[in-house]
This record gives sequence, C-alpha cells and structure tokens, in this order.
Amino acid sequence: MKIWKETHTYRPYYEEVKNGATSTSKKVRKNERQVSDNTGIIRVLTSLAKRHTEVVQLLATLQLEGSLSSTSGSSMPYKVLKDNCLSKLIITSDTSLRHVLKELSDHNIVTLKMDAETRAEVVFIPY
Repeated sequence: MKIWKETHTYRPYYEEVKNGATSTSKKVRKNERQVSDNTGIIRVLTSLAKRHTEVVQLLATLQLEGSLSSTSGSSMPYKVLKDNCLSKLIITSDTSLRHVLKELSDHNIVTLKMDAETRAEVVFIPY
C-alpha cells in the first residue's frame, strides 16, 4: 500500500543551475570555498520560510545586542533564544525550535555548541 504519490511540477530548474555546477572536492582552495559558501548562504537566506527568517532575525538581533552590551562574545544561550521565540509567538514548542535550528545548522546559517564554562547549549550566527 502506497502512502504517498509522486507528483511532478515540470518546472525548470533555473535557480538551481543558474550559477553552474560547484565542486565538492576537498582540493578546492580555501578562498574559493569561502566565495562559494557566501554565494550559497545568500541563496539559502533568500529562500527561507517565514518562521526560519523570523528565528534568524531574532537571533541576529539578540546576538548584536549581546555583543554590544558585553565583551564575553556573541553567542546566545539556547534558553534565551527559546524564551524570546516563545514570547514573540514565532515557535510553539522546544521541538519546533530545534527543528528550525537543525535546518539552519544544516545550511551553516547558525551554529549550536556547548559552552565550556557554563555547560549550557549556545547558538550563534557565525558570520
């Protein structure tokens, strides 16, 4: 029994191929990789869903405010981001925020790490 049915849109792949094929070889020089990363980031940012965009904007705002008010760096505790997202009704649960952050992390838009000092999870935009 099939649960899904394959459907084609038959739309052309203009956006996907307009810049040509990119190399995924490890022999790519660092500066070429940096240029292709920035191009990819711009492409991902322009195609984000509304919820993802709101999370990135809120994180960027909090990260900027945090870096202006303290000298401890620009990483944001996950709990602070979650509380702000919940209060602004961007997300409805911890699971939905983790899902959004996982997708953003897969595209290298945000980074999730454990803080060595506080042992708390922190999230930040690495650019």
